[in-house]
Amino acid sequence: MNLITDAWIAVRRRSGAIQTISPAEIVSAISEDPIVDFNECRPDFNGAAAQFLIGLLQTCATPGSGMWRDWYESPPSVDELQDAFLELKEVFELVGKGSRYMQDQGLEDAEPKEVASLLLEAPGGQTVRNNADHFIKQGGVSALGLRNAALALLTLQINAPAGGKGFRTSLRGGGPLTTLVAPDPNIEPLERRTLWHLLWLNVLDQDQLGQLTDAHGDQHQALADRFPWLAPCRTSDPKGVGETRPSDAHFLQTYWACPRRIWLEMDADPGHCSLSGEAGPVVHRYRTRNYGANYQGPWEHPLSPYYRTKEGEWLPLHPQPGGIGYRHWGAYVFAREERGRAAAVVRAAKNDFDRPRRTLLWAFGFDMDNMKARAWYEAWMPILKVSDAVYPEFERRVDELLASAERVADAIRSAIKEAWFRPGLTVRGDLNAPLAAFWSATESEFYVVLFGVLEALENNAEDRTLRESWFVILSNTAMRLFDEWAASGDFGHENPKRIAKAGLKLRNILNGKTIKGLLIPREQAA
Repeated sequence: MNLITDAWIAVRRRSGAIQTISPAEIVSAISEDPIVDFNECRPDFNGAAAQFLIGLLQTCATPGSGMWRDWYESPPSVDELQDAFLELKEVFELVGKGSRYMQDQGLEDAEPKEVASLLLEAPGGQTVRNNADHFIKQGGVSALGLRNAALALLTLQINAPAGGKGFRTSLRGGGPLTTLVAPDPNIEPLERRTLWHLLWLNVLDQDQLGQLTDAHGDQHQALADRFPWLAPCRTSDPKGVGETRPSDAHFLQTYWACPRRIWLEMDADPGHCSLSGEAGPVVHRYRTRNYGANYQGPWEHPLSPYYRTKEGEWLPLHPQPGGIGYRHWGAYVFAREERGRAAAVVRAAKNDFDRPRRTLLWAFGFDMDNMKARAWYEAWMPILKVSDAVYPEFERRVDELLASAERVADAIRSAIKEAWFRPGLTVRGDLNAPLAAFWSATESEFYVVLFGVLEALENNAEDRTLRESWFVILSNTAMRLFDEWAASGDFGHENPKRIAKAGLKLRNILNGKTIKGLLIPREQAA
């Protein structure tokens, strides 16, 4: 199976038709019945397919300076894309002799494992031995068809968590957050609401790409410097090369990094894929060994946001318990260099005025607890272009809006805890559900206020009414959720007096200077 010439990516067209395509066919029938979404059997496979195609476009079709908009307004033909991709046909063989896509040839005597272990939520060996696989049982996935094997392999390499001694994490660490730019259906005309336009929005031009390559040596121009499976693995055991740093590779290896040493074992007889039910060649096992490439140093993946540590090191962000929502908008979209770093493709969407004025952010990833995948999260949020003239004041307003919501969330947690439990009692239980309800209930209103504040600043108008409305939204939501949750627990001995006292305290906090005063300073409220 060749990942350039064969059809292996499941997609959905605007008509609802489901199809499996080769990469170049992403632009097929784009005027009549365009492809609008992926249709893989798992959401993490959809995310992996998107990153594969973005990496392929960035590798084979990086636009010249000022030329990005050409293919956004007039997409290429299937033949044009295929011509660009065919130069790398030999690099993307999934099975057969010789080098294989994202696999290590030197594993003939390595440990064999069931193919289900390629899936990130699969229980580890110790979990199975201890019969502790309560949520994902072993034996559910015994075979993967070739296209799902390719997606599982890619998903593991780009998300690889810590996997025991010497089993390396992905280039962005275990379970990184990915943030992609997408067309905004409220702004873009129908002909640009396609999967092609989403993919092309995440391709950088030569100048933008050049800004990320300083840490990479110009001497690394061989194909193996981009696609590490074309050369012996840069092992990180005591006899190996140690770390793999940006100066050891071409920048484009960022998209094709292989921290895990894996070799898929093809079955002689066809079968059925456990995930999709498709008949055909299958993989039941793979071989693996620890001490693969250990990616360290100042790598910057164009599809992930970063934060700065106290020591000044930039590290990629990861999804956390509680999901993805507007409270992350500042870090994922609006971050400035001194506070955080939005993904390079998001920076291009905000700063390149050849690109659409308004787009959406598609954020997704695994919430990992060391080796265990606790959850898969994804969310959509707007990306705004903000002029330099209003940026400082808009930044201050964003901080105020988000800080006030965070403080209200903390106040809700404390109030419900005080209503549920007597003072000094050790709390055992989950207080996150009311907070999830709070963030969900206020999300759409946040963006309404956000857009309104930006419009007011751009027109040199007063935004006090908007800030007052945000305070009312937060306060009313907080009191409603408190009333719903304070008396909802099965605690046997609810205390009405304690509940009333906690509710009064919550109301006083909401109207105090820490929250109301943040949005409506006293001199303005008078």
